Amino acid sequence: MLIIQVAVDIEFAKTMYELHKRVNSAEVVVGWYSTGADVTEHSVLIHEYYAREAKNPVHITVDTTLRNTEMGMKAFVR
Repeated sequence: MLIIQVAVDIEFAKTMYELHKRVNSAEVVVGWYSTGADVTEHSVLIHEYYAREAKNPVHITVDTTLRNTEMGMKAFVR
C-alpha cells in the first residue's frame, strides 16, 4: 500500500503572504504552479490547501523536459 504525505508549513506560508501584502497590497493569490507534465496525487493535496486560501485556485503545470524543444504549460481548476 502506497501512503502519500505532503507537508505544508501553513504558518510559514501565511507569514510570507502577509509580508508580501505589505509591499504589494493590491495582489491576491489566484493559484499555484508546479513543474511536471501532469497532475499528481501530491498536486491534489497541495491544491486542497490553496482551495482554502483562494476562491477556485488555478494550478499551472510547467513541463521543463523541453519535449519537442518547447516548455509545455497547462492550467487546471477544480
